[in-house]
Amino acid sequence: MVAILLLLNACSEEGIPNRIVLQHETVSATNSGQFFAIESSERWEIQMDYPYGVEPWCTIRPLEGEGTQRDLQLYHTKNTSDQPRKVLIRVVFETEVLSVIFVQEAAEGVPPGTDDPNDDPNDDPNDDPNDDPNNDGLVSDPVQAWMELPQVEVGTMQAFVTHRFESNNFSARNYSMLYDATNRVALWVAYPLCADYMGSSGRSDDWGFDPKIPKQYQPNLYRGFSGGFDRGHQLPSADRTQSRSLNRTTFYFTNMTPQRGALNQRAWADLEGRVRGYTSSCDTLYVVTGAVLAAEGDASREYAKDNDGNDVAVPKAYYKVLLKYNVASNHYSSIGFWFEHREYGNTVTISETQTVREIEERTGFNFFANLPASVAEEVETEYNPGAWGF
Repeated sequence: MVAILLLLNACSEEGIPNRIVLQHETVSATNSGQFFAIESSERWEIQMDYPYGVEPWCTIRPLEGEGTQRDLQLYHTKNTSDQPRKVLIRVVFETEVLSVIFVQEAAEGVPPGTDDPNDDPNDDPNDDPNDDPNNDGLVSDPVQAWMELPQVEVGTMQAFVTHRFESNNFSARNYSMLYDATNRVALWVAYPLCADYMGSSGRSDDWGFDPKIPKQYQPNLYRGFSGGFDRGHQLPSADRTQSRSLNRTTFYFTNMTPQRGALNQRAWADLEGRVRGYTSSCDTLYVVTGAVLAAEGDASREYAKDNDGNDVAVPKAYYKVLLKYNVASNHYSSIGFWFEHREYGNTVTISETQTVREIEERTGFNFFANLPASVAEEVETEYNPGAWGF
């Protein structure tokens, strides 16, 4: 099903347009979330109006605020019934009211009157990593429809986890990862990036274990890796400086890989700075950073040691794929970067740029899986490094 971007516009008394942006007007039964944006200079309140007799099944966080917020989260449960369901989302501004109807489709293959489509006796419970007793607490979070996420496929001894962040003045998703407990590294880390996440807190250097992953599957990195490797962030510390508490979440050990300083502190650091700079030319930048553990035609594996003597896989390569989105024009653009795990000098060059599709082919991941298929084909195959400063 092709996703629909719905834009509703009106003008406030001050001449600044109020607008609400619903990423998908209609979603599948298994979908469990998406983003919701409000553009305004006024105070606003969100109301969820259900048909008579229908129990509430979704919410938006936060439900009230002021001014533009483009990263509100619409959460809802999976629809397990044979009937579609809908809700009227009403945004009450100081000068007007805008609304949109959000629809979730019925579960496929459910006989009329059946509430639970998951009772198939032919289902293999071992297909669900959360049912595997060998995982011993390694549990995946529900997959959301966020634009930065690759298609999530969880393998043995892996988990998909999402970190949120909430404080008195900031509530949003933080970052998600596909964590490989066997190799003690995240295969990819996906996150949105815009000015709301960045501020003046600086580095907390508050190293610690990730509360979403059992400690026995994480590297102990209070004193760093053996072999002289840096504790290389996949989500950079400088991308989360809105507050010191938010910055601390980038120092979870699951966010680290053993990275050579000649790469981490030079060309890779330059790339991270460029990525932050790209946020000034878009509403939201969606980023996936990944660590490649196996090279084509090379089955060898190098390991570093953590503070407990556990093996941690040393990546053969790293990549970043970026998706830039402008609300006003409803336009997406993308680029990818690929680095072998070696020294490159002090700056990124055009030689390290690739299309997103090329990096998909090299890694096997389907990036930005929530892009409409018709949009993804054009955006992920484009190659315009000049538009990104090269």
